[in-house]
Amino acid sequence: MKKILIFSVFILIGLLFLTISASADNYDKALDYYNAGVDLHDSNPDAALKNYFKALNYDTSIAEVYLNIGLIYINKNDLDQGEKYTLQALETFVKTKKKVSGSQTYERLVAICNSNIGLIYLKRMAKVTDTETKQKYLEYALTDFLWALEVDPTYSIAKDYYADNLPNIKKSGPEFYDDGVDYLDKEKSFEAIIRFKIAIDLDPSIGEAHLNTGLAYMREGDYYYCEIYSKEAINTFRKYKKVIAQGQTIEELIAICYLHMGLAYIGKARDADDKGNYSDAEIYHKTALEMWKKGMTEDPTFSKLKKAYAKYEKSYKE
Repeated sequence: MKKILIFSVFILIGLLFLTISASADNYDKALDYYNAGVDLHDSNPDAALKNYFKALNYDTSIAEVYLNIGLIYINKNDLDQGEKYTLQALETFVKTKKKVSGSQTYERLVAICNSNIGLIYLKRMAKVTDTETKQKYLEYALTDFLWALEVDPTYSIAKDYYADNLPNIKKSGPEFYDDGVDYLDKEKSFEAIIRFKIAIDLDPSIGEAHLNTGLAYMREGDYYYCEIYSKEAINTFRKYKKVIAQGQTIEELIAICYLHMGLAYIGKARDADDKGNYSDAEIYHKTALEMWKKGMTEDPTFSKLKKAYAKYEKSYKE
């Protein structure tokens, strides 16, 4: 019986080796066809497409194949096919977390996907005549360009598309702000961030847009941008002396900014503590309390901040 088991193990090992070898061989063939497509991409797009599709016959994990197929279809003005393959590229990048392009970063390639979707909606906008549909497509395009910049803030093509087309949107800053609040309530932080940023670009005087952008980043564990936008919110409230949130004063909203920054520093402290950086954690804990002291100075009547400070000061000392 033992001999039979040993023999079975050898068969399984052999089959596994064959499977791995076949998979590696298929990947190499797919890569060869992809590279052949890249060589033909500009000079002969139709021939490039044939090579890209042959690549997919061997391996479907190379996201750049889908990206380049999508780009060819976009250039052919076949926007539905362009969107289909660009979204597939985006999905594949997110799923595999890998790239084959040596000249571009993973972040840049994901940003290109998002920006190309935005370009598709600009092209769709140009094809329609009714204002409502044009505006809908423009809004989709703007959000996609900002998605691209969220992934890669240095991607100049997306920056230019966004800047050139933002003046054409008819929707107001406060309307985009309200959309952002709706997404925030649904716990869709990045969708909210995109809307808040458009609101800020359309109307820099909306301090609440800065404040809630910081809150959304904090929810995603990005304490750096939480602090950046919370500080910008404070500056905006003081500069414009304007409130759009019903039932709240400027003093209370500034205190909330300090509350958020304190929470961000507590998050930083926990992260530092987890990494064994206890001296940094100590500094962050103290900074959190300092932020909350400033908040209480801004609005001595803000009871939530008072309670948070008292509770945290006690637990921290313990």
